[in-house]
Amino acid sequence: MNDPIDKTLKHYYRRFTRDHARRRAELLEVLSGESTPTGRARVSVLGPVSKVAATLAAAAAIIGLVAWLPPGPVLAGEVFADVIEQVRLARSVAYRMTLTLPDRPARSASVRFAAPGREVTAFDDGDRQVSDYVGGRILYSHAGADPWALRLRYDPRFSDAPLGQTALAALLRLGPEAGRFVRCEPYGGREVSVFVARTASQTFTVRADRDDLRPVRIDIETADGATLVLSDFAWDEPMGAELFETAPPSGAALYEIDLGADESDASPESLLAAALDLLAEADGGRYPDALDRPSLQPLLDRLTPPQAVPIDLGTGLAVVAGAPSQPADDDVPALVRYVRAADRQRRIHRGLDVLMDWTGENLPWKYVGAGVRRGEARPVLWYRPAGATDYRVLLGDGRWRDAPPNEGS
Repeated sequence: MNDPIDKTLKHYYRRFTRDHARRRAELLEVLSGESTPTGRARVSVLGPVSKVAATLAAAAAIIGLVAWLPPGPVLAGEVFADVIEQVRLARSVAYRMTLTLPDRPARSASVRFAAPGREVTAFDDGDRQVSDYVGGRILYSHAGADPWALRLRYDPRFSDAPLGQTALAALLRLGPEAGRFVRCEPYGGREVSVFVARTASQTFTVRADRDDLRPVRIDIETADGATLVLSDFAWDEPMGAELFETAPPSGAALYEIDLGADESDASPESLLAAALDLLAEADGGRYPDALDRPSLQPLLDRLTPPQAVPIDLGTGLAVVAGAPSQPADDDVPALVRYVRAADRQRRIHRGLDVLMDWTGENLPWKYVGAGVRRGEARPVLWYRPAGATDYRVLLGDGRWRDAPPNEGS
């Protein structure tokens, strides 16, 4: 079964997986002394989420326009920029959404969005997702014999513009000059203008009403054979606050994950300590022998969710294909386990980025955690803050303390 990944996790993975291999290689090279930092382009999400969610997922974002159709005549009602502007100005929109993946059944939902940033997606199978992009809260509810709900928190200061997080995100990101008019045709009892735009991985076909220039249908096809159809649009209709209630259903098992909302103002010391603690946890409570490629690569690979492949349509909806198998004695939903694993990766990368910063700022630091176990009051790492004489030392129990210069020598 393919569980939909929360849009915030998708936003996180849009940044995380796109540069994952490059970013990990750079991190290991710097920590191993093989190179020096080249910049501060870091994997930091939801603080930023994504910035996640995973929350939740995903791997192929809008990369850039590489192919164009021959331009058609520019007539009234046939300027793609006007269509983009009408979408951007909308105060609310409701539509139907159908996602189809290769060799998998289609999944459909009704979506309602209201500015400044509330959205509810009601899937036809009974699942429901409510997103508050202003307050940084998302609730995914699963219906059935054993109902459950996943509540996510993140820092909204690092989110996209509200409408940019809905399923219309891809259309807005294309830009006003992306689409090319190809024809007029009848659709649903009206005349529509048809525009086509292509990116490196997606083809967009947009049908817009020739009178008000608002989309009436959007078809998105990806290079790997996935399709997303948005249809039955209703624009600027009243939507009451009760539609966007984020309380979990009565009787549902509730899972809560904080995707960086608690890290917005976290100190570099606390972020680094948390990352090293997670690495130790992944190795049976033992801190890594060194912060170099041979020591870190196996741990980072071990923490990667196995067979959890996020598929990002660039549309605000993503799914997990082949989610990790669930042990017989584990009733935690696959989606919850996947988000937890993804968030652990995020926290580790964000914490190790602190060392990247210190290296780039020429702050002396030294890792001495070989043989130290979690909970022990033994030094794991020391560094000297800018302008300071004393050092700061991280202990295996997660505490930091000051140390005289001779201790860090």
